[in-house]
Amino acid sequence: MNKIMKLATFLVLIAALGFGQSAPRTTTLSTAIPAGGTNQLQVCLASATGVVLPSVTSGVAGSILLIDKEAFLVRTQGASSTCYNVNRGYLGTSAQYGHSANRTVYVGAAAVGSGDPSRPFTNGIYIQNIPSGSCTASQQSYLPVILIDRGNTLATGTQYNCVAGQWVAGNPQLQPASTSPPNYSMFTTLSVPNAIATASVTDVNGTIWFSQVSIPYNSTLTGACVLNGATVGTDKWIVALYDSTGALVANSATAGTTTATASKYQCIAFTAQVNVVGPQTYYLALQGNGTTDNFQSYAANGAPTNYGTNSQTGTFGTLASITPTVTFTANKGPLMMTY
Repeated sequence: MNKIMKLATFLVLIAALGFGQSAPRTTTLSTAIPAGGTNQLQVCLASATGVVLPSVTSGVAGSILLIDKEAFLVRTQGASSTCYNVNRGYLGTSAQYGHSANRTVYVGAAAVGSGDPSRPFTNGIYIQNIPSGSCTASQQSYLPVILIDRGNTLATGTQYNCVAGQWVAGNPQLQPASTSPPNYSMFTTLSVPNAIATASVTDVNGTIWFSQVSIPYNSTLTGACVLNGATVGTDKWIVALYDSTGALVANSATAGTTTATASKYQCIAFTAQVNVVGPQTYYLALQGNGTTDNFQSYAANGAPTNYGTNSQTGTFGTLASITPTVTFTANKGPLMMTY
């Protein structure tokens, strides 16, 4: 038995180290859940991916499902492969409210740790104490983590992210009902009036060019766009988003996307959507693999002296951390936007 426990512990550690940081897994509720009623009921989901059934023999707890501000503990398989018998009102959350179909369902386990650099959150997405102070994003198994607060129903469901080395609260951008058009967020680098000229800059293989961008509120971002110059079609672009410390937050495929649409914005998706917290300063960045194509940058006197733009040498496909700046350098910062 001791050997089995040691092996299980080893496998858990390997999984934590090998798979790296992940976003919380989500699905949606297939059928509505009424308010109140019995403590035990069946919950049906759109997808069973990531849902874990409890096992006494292996010491595995069932998944915790968070719907709105109520937690549910998975006990057994339900009537179908995507339905589960659960205990509602788990961890002291309130069961007095109902949940309509198509609501977002978070699927995961309780996290271990406190979130600080010496004890990062591991193993799960749910926390029961508010994290504060310093943190290292790359050490956390999941980001954001989600609070389940026994004594505060309103606080339950609040998400916490490690931004610029500090824990901050902020939920992802809320979307309207599925029958409505989704919310659309777009944040640009410094707007350039028509009277101020931009400068066309020819790419240097591997160089990371970046400009400061302010994101005023929590948002879910899909990618970034760059304003191309007159010469396109030969090189490839990678777009990226960095936080205020210069740490990489998101990027497009490192194989690059061939430049297109001369003198127009070219939009390129990140490898995955990313939830960002605002108000915060970030940097939008561009990296190319050639020396032929060009992009539009802020020319001399094209921005205030305390608007951060710069570039740094690098290797195409490797997005190293950048050195953030609040100093304007002409012909360095690309005109970009998120979407």
